[in-house]
Amino acid sequence: MGLPTASLALMHSINWLRHFLLLLIAIVFLRPVEKYFGNTFPLFLFLTGAIHAFTLAMAKTGRTNSDFPILILFVLGAGLLNNLSVIVGMGLSILLPYSGANSLYLAMLSASAFGALTYGWLVRKVLLPQIPLGLMLVAAPILCVLVTFVVLHFHLNSPLVHLPTALWWIAFSFSTFALWYLNRRGRFQRSAKSKP
Repeated sequence: MGLPTASLALMHSINWLRHFLLLLIAIVFLRPVEKYFGNTFPLFLFLTGAIHAFTLAMAKTGRTNSDFPILILFVLGAGLLNNLSVIVGMGLSILLPYSGANSLYLAMLSASAFGALTYGWLVRKVLLPQIPLGLMLVAAPILCVLVTFVVLHFHLNSPLVHLPTALWWIAFSFSTFALWYLNRRGRFQRSAKSKP
């Protein structure tokens, strides 16, 4: 069942400065979140998915009281999708004939791609319905998978922040912002009109 059309019409824009400021604050608190909840991996995954969604939900312009139930479901859904992404990644790595480090790479890259794909669909459905679906489902996964590959290949991490999650968050937000900006400038509409 889809979300109400009236609610979608209200939820059409994001204050990106507010989002990136909230995201920066969330990144600072990633390490404490990992410290206290890292031993319960499903809970940690849920929280990292929900936190990013929360920074987007709180940056939505023109929020009204009637929007909050949908925003709460959006945040909870993002947390659940984060867990589902890891399950899909691990399942794929088991099914395919790889082992050791290659299996881990495949699991992480698959989880990153699936997470960006499904979360991108959710963000577009709830917050940015004006962005073309095809572009939303391509841009975020490509950038997020690229960032995940770099993190894995160079073993990037930091004692100050949970770097893999932070970089994935930034990659997803940047790709979504870029699509929003291009759409606002009318680039997608002009491209569509230029087609025969």
